[in-house]
Amino acid sequence: MLKNSDAWILLEVEKKDPARTPTTYTLQPLTHAVRKEKTHAINRGRNAVIEATIHATRYVLNHNQKHLNQINYYNRIVKICGRPEDKKAMETLYELCKIR
Repeated sequence: MLKNSDAWILLEVEKKDPARTPTTYTLQPLTHAVRKEKTHAINRGRNAVIEATIHATRYVLNHNQKHLNQINYYNRIVKICGRPEDKKAMETLYELCKIR
């Protein structure tokens, strides 16, 4: 649980059929708390920009294909989930890192 989270829930997790692969699980809520009535959804696009930026700092240093692949992976998330400012941030990241 995050110390300053808006809300949280504790779940009991049980494997339905441990012998099966892939398996399914059942989730049973045990307890929860809502600290703020108005909670904010996680912004996947914004988080993807942050992750891409971390890989970009490494890519600029060594031009490792692994980091470029990660930047491109997070860019795909931004294209799907990102807001206009997230998409602009990725464009800027590509320009600054001289990535085509």
